[in-house]
Amino acid sequence: MLIHILAQAGLRDFGYMPGGSFQTADLSPARLNAPGTLFVTEACEAHGALGDWQPGHIILTNADDDHADHYGGPEGLRQAFATFLARLAAGGSLLACGDDPGVQSLLEADPRKALTYGFGKQNRLRAEAAGTDLWHIRFEDQDPVLLRLRLPGRHNVLNALGALGMAMRLGVNLSTAAEALAGFSGVSRRLQPLQTSAAITLYDDFAHHPTEIRAALCALRPGATGRLIAVLQPQLHSRVSARADAFVEALSQADLSYLLPVSAEGESKGDGDAALLAALNRRQIPCQPVAGREALLAQLQEDLRPDDTLLVMAGTSGAPLAPWLAAALQPPRERRRDFSILHGPERKIDRDLLAEIAGHCRRNPTAPAVEIGSRSLSYADLLQRVENLAALLRKSGVKQGLSVGVCLGRSLDRLTSFLAILRLGAVYVPLDPQLPRERMAKMMQQVALRHVVVNAASPAVPGWRRKTINCGFLPDPASLAAFDWALPEFDPQSAGYIVFTSGTSGTPKAVEVPRQALTNYAFDAAEAFGITPTARVSQLHSFGFDVAIGDMIMAMAGGACLVLPTDLTASPGAPVGRFIARARITHLSLTPSALALIPAGECPDLTHVVVAGEPCPSALVSRWSHIPQFINAYGPSEATIEVSYARCHPEGPITIGRPFANCGICLLNAGQNPVPQGDEGEIWIFGEGLALGYRGQPELTAERFATVTLPGLAPRRMYRSGDRGRQLKDGRFLCLGRMDNQVKFKGYRIEPEEIEARICAFPGIADAAVSLLKPEGLPERLIAHFVMAPDADVPEIAALRSHLSRWLPAYMLPAFFLPVQQIPRSLNGKRERSNLPLPPGLQTAPAPRRSGTPTEEKIIALVEAQIGHGALNGVRDPLSDAGLDSIAMANLLFALEEAFDVRLISPEDEAFETVETLGLLIDTLLAQPAGTTEGGGNFAARLLPHVARWPGTRIGSSGLLFRIKPGPQMPGSSLFWCFQSGGELAALHEALGPQVALYGLRSGHLAVDYTPGTLTAMGQLYARLICEAQPEGTLHIGGNCQGGMVMRAVGLELIAMGREPAMTILMEQGRFSPYPAPVTLLFGERSYLNPYAQLADPDQIFRRAYPAGYSVDILPGAHGSYFTPDPVRALAAAISRSLSRPGGGAGKAPELQASQ
Repeated sequence: MLIHILAQAGLRDFGYMPGGSFQTADLSPARLNAPGTLFVTEACEAHGALGDWQPGHIILTNADDDHADHYGGPEGLRQAFATFLARLAAGGSLLACGDDPGVQSLLEADPRKALTYGFGKQNRLRAEAAGTDLWHIRFEDQDPVLLRLRLPGRHNVLNALGALGMAMRLGVNLSTAAEALAGFSGVSRRLQPLQTSAAITLYDDFAHHPTEIRAALCALRPGATGRLIAVLQPQLHSRVSARADAFVEALSQADLSYLLPVSAEGESKGDGDAALLAALNRRQIPCQPVAGREALLAQLQEDLRPDDTLLVMAGTSGAPLAPWLAAALQPPRERRRDFSILHGPERKIDRDLLAEIAGHCRRNPTAPAVEIGSRSLSYADLLQRVENLAALLRKSGVKQGLSVGVCLGRSLDRLTSFLAILRLGAVYVPLDPQLPRERMAKMMQQVALRHVVVNAASPAVPGWRRKTINCGFLPDPASLAAFDWALPEFDPQSAGYIVFTSGTSGTPKAVEVPRQALTNYAFDAAEAFGITPTARVSQLHSFGFDVAIGDMIMAMAGGACLVLPTDLTASPGAPVGRFIARARITHLSLTPSALALIPAGECPDLTHVVVAGEPCPSALVSRWSHIPQFINAYGPSEATIEVSYARCHPEGPITIGRPFANCGICLLNAGQNPVPQGDEGEIWIFGEGLALGYRGQPELTAERFATVTLPGLAPRRMYRSGDRGRQLKDGRFLCLGRMDNQVKFKGYRIEPEEIEARICAFPGIADAAVSLLKPEGLPERLIAHFVMAPDADVPEIAALRSHLSRWLPAYMLPAFFLPVQQIPRSLNGKRERSNLPLPPGLQTAPAPRRSGTPTEEKIIALVEAQIGHGALNGVRDPLSDAGLDSIAMANLLFALEEAFDVRLISPEDEAFETVETLGLLIDTLLAQPAGTTEGGGNFAARLLPHVARWPGTRIGSSGLLFRIKPGPQMPGSSLFWCFQSGGELAALHEALGPQVALYGLRSGHLAVDYTPGTLTAMGQLYARLICEAQPEGTLHIGGNCQGGMVMRAVGLELIAMGREPAMTILMEQGRFSPYPAPVTLLFGERSYLNPYAQLADPDQIFRRAYPAGYSVDILPGAHGSYFTPDPVRALAAAISRSLSRPGGGAGKAPELQASQ
C-alpha cells in the first residue's frame, strides 16, 4: 500500500521489495534505488532477522509471539523488538498500531514518540466506518478524509492506516494518499480472488498464523452469500504444536474447514498434526483432515455447493495449491435436497462446574470472581462464602433434591447462593424481587418452596411456613489455607434449577433443567464465546430470566469475573452504556431490545456482544459492527438457556446459527417428519440441553416434549419450540417467528392468554384480547382490548392496571387498555387480534391544552415522541398510566440527556413519575455547577426531585426536610426520621399523633451509591439541616432500612458537632457498625433481618457495637410491611417508648410487642 501511494504521488526515486507481486501492471515486482534514497520493504522477525535490520522508518503493525522460538522464547523476542526499535535512525518516523496489545506493551517501554493508528480513539490517526468500503480517516483534530478501500477486512483498514501515516511523514498529503489507495487492488496471495469454472468464489491467501487466519475469514464473511469454507495447510510443526487450540479457534470462523498435513518448511519432522487433531477433538468444529491435495480435490468436488466461498491458505512448498484447485474444480453437481437437521459437535460431558471453579481457585485464588460497584469477591473468597452459606442452608434443613428459592436484588450473593445450592445437590429457584407478591406466592407454591435465601434488601417473602436464610449474616471469608472442597456426586439428570415462563392458563410454567444440561451449556458457551480468565462478563438480565443463569455459569466455567451493575447503573439506555465502559466489560450479554437502547459509544474493552431472547434486527448488528464479535444466540428456557448461536455480520443474514455441543435442531412438518432443506417447518430441539419438563404439569410436559424418529437415527426425546424456521444453503437456520400466539417482548416469552385470563378476572369484564403492536415510528407495545359484561360500567384504567400488577410482572402489563364492543373472531372461533382498532393514544391527534414551564413543554414533546399524541393531559399525569413502559422510559431518558445535556441515572423512582417531577429534576441539574451532579457528589441536586411530591411543608432553604403540620412542640418531643418514601412519612405522622413533632428526610435509595464517602457526605448534609431546624434542645433521630444506615452517619456527625442525640432508633438493620450513643433497635417478628431468629447470641454483637447502651423492640409483621395500617401503629408505640427512655439502657433483653 505504501509503495502504491508513493508511486501514485509521483515519487519515482525510491526502491522497494514487497512480500508479494502487485495485482496491477503499473508497478514492477521490485525496484532498486540509488544509494541514499528511500527503500521500502516488508520485514519479518523469522530466523532472528530483527537483529539485521537497520531501519530509517518503521511501521509496526503487530507484535505477537510468532517465531519466539527463534529468539529463545517470548522474552527474547520482546527484547529483540525493543532493540530493533532502538536502532531507528535519528529523525526517523515510527508508525505503530495502537490497537495491538503487543505493540502497546513495546511502546510503554520505549520512550520514542510514535504516531499511533487504529480504530480506538486513543490513536492519533484513526478510521471510522462511513459505509460499505468507505472509511473516514481522522488525523488528530483535523477534518476527516474519505477513504474508499477495495480490500475487505478490518486488518486491511489497519494496514491502510499504517501506509497513510507513513506517507504523511514522507511528505504526501493525507487526501492525496487516500485518493491513491482507492485504486489499490492488492497483492498476490493476500485475499487474492482467482477465476474458476466452478460456481463458487475462490480466494488465495498466505495466512499461516491463527491471528491472520481469523482476520482473513472474518474479512470474507460479510460478502459470503453461501457457506464460508477454509482450506488450511499449516506451516511449521513448532508453531502448530504450540498454538494448536488457537488454530482450531481461528478455523471455527468458517462454516466448514479442510486440514492438510503440516508443511515442515525445512523443520525436522514434528508432532504438529497430532496436536491439531487433539485440538479438533476438544473443540469439535466442522473440520475434515485430508491426506493431500488429490484427496482434498475429491472431497471438495463432493461437498461444494453453488455460492460457496472457498479460502485457500497454504505454504510456499510445492506447486501453488490455490491456482491448482481453481483449474481443477468442476461445477458442483446437482444433488438431492437434504433434510433440515443440524447436529452440534459431540463431546463427552466429564467436567463438573463446581470442580472447575475450585480449579480456578487453586490456580489463581486472588483472581476476581464477581464484582458489583466497589465490592468484589476473589475466587478464594467466593468459595469460602459458598461453603459458609452451604453450611447454613444444610443447618436449615436443605438437602439434596429440595427446591431453594433465592430472592435477592443485585448482589454478590446471587452467585454465592446459586453455587451453594448446587453444592448441596438442591434445586436453585431464582425469584425476582420485583415480582408481584401474589405471583411470587403462586410460583413458590408450584415448586413447594420451603427455604428462601434473602438479604437486607429483599422484599417480604410470602408465606408463614417458609424459612428464610439471610446471607447478610454470613461471616467474612476466612483464609483458604488447607481448604479442600470435596465434591459429592449427584445424579446428572437430577434437577439443577427451575425458572418460570408465561403460561396460557394464567399460571406460570416451572421449567425444570437437569444438572448435566447446565454443565453442558456452561463449558461450551464459555469456549464458543471466548471467555477466559481475563474476561469480564456482564450480568444485566432480570434475575428470573434464565439467561442470567447462563451469564453466571459461562463466566465461572471460563474462570472470568462476573460483573453486576449497581441499582444506579442498571437503568436501561445510557446508564448501562456508561456501566459497560467504566466496568471494563469484555463480554456483554443482553436482549436485542435492551442493546438497542444503549448508545454504541466507545467501549475499548468490549470484544464480544451476545444477544438472546428475541429476534435480532440487522440494523442492530450494523450499529455494533465495531465490536469484533457480535453473536446471536437462540433457545427457549426448555433447551437450557440457548441451544444455538451465530456470529453475525452487517451484510449477512441474521441466523440462529449452529447448535452447541451435544445439541441439535431440526425442522419438522405437522406430521413430525423432517422438511427438505430450504422449506419452512417448526423448529424442534433435541440433545443434552433439554429440560426435564414442567414441574407439576405432566400433561403439558408430554404435549411439548415428544419422542420423534429422525431418518437414520434412533427415536429420541425432542422439544417443539413453536418457532418457524428455514435452513439456508450454508446449513445455518433462520428463525421466522411464531406458529402460535406467543410473543417475544423485552426478551421474555409471553403467552397473551395468561394476561387475558387476569383481565377477565376483573369484575365486569367478559372478554379480552392482548396483542403486541409496533406502531410506525414508536416502540413495540402490549395492547389490551376488553369487552364489558352487559350492564357493567367501564372500569377506571388505573384500577384495572393495579389489579393486574398484583399478579403480573411489569413486562407483562399492557401499555394501553381499550374497551371495544366485541373481539373479532375467525370462522373457527380464534381471536383475530390484527383486526382490533388502534388505541387513540397511538394515532396522530392534536396535542391537548398544556400548561407548565418551558422545560415541561419540552419534556412533553419528547414523551409524545415515545407514546404518541394525546396520551398526556397534564404535567401531573402518571407516565406509567400513559403507556410509558421500561423500554420507552429508557428511550426517553436517552432523549432527555441529549436534549438538555444532563446525565440522568435511574428512571425507577419518584423523579420519573410525572412530567412535573422530571422537569424539577432537570431544572435542578441544570442549575448545578458542571461536574457536581453525577455519582451523588451534590446530594441536594440528586435528592430534591425524589421528594417533589412528598406531603407536608419543607423546612429550611434546602427543600429536603419535611414536616406535615408545623407548629409548636413540646420540649424533647421532636423526631428526625429518614424514610424511603413520602408515604411512609405520612403513615408514621398519623400513627404518632400530635405528641411527637415528626420531621422527614429521604434515604439515598436510587439516588446515590452508598460508599463510606457518600454516607459521610449525606451525614454532614442532614446533620446541618437538623441543627438549622432545631438549633438547641434534645435531639432524637432514627430511620428504617437504608434510612437507618444514613441516620447512623448523621448521628456521628451530630456527635462531632457537640449535639449527641439522646436516642438513635435504627430499624431493620442488616449490619451493626459501632456507634457511641444510645440506640434502640427495631426488628420485625417475622423479618429475616431479625437477628434473634438468625444468630445464637446477637446481644453479644450489640454490646460490642453500642457501648453507650441499647434496647430492642420486636414488632409484629415482616420486612416491608411496617407502614401499613396495623403495623405502623405498633411501630409508633415502639418509637414512643424509645423516646421516653432516659438515654438508653445497658443492654436490655428484647421487648416483644405482639399484634392484637
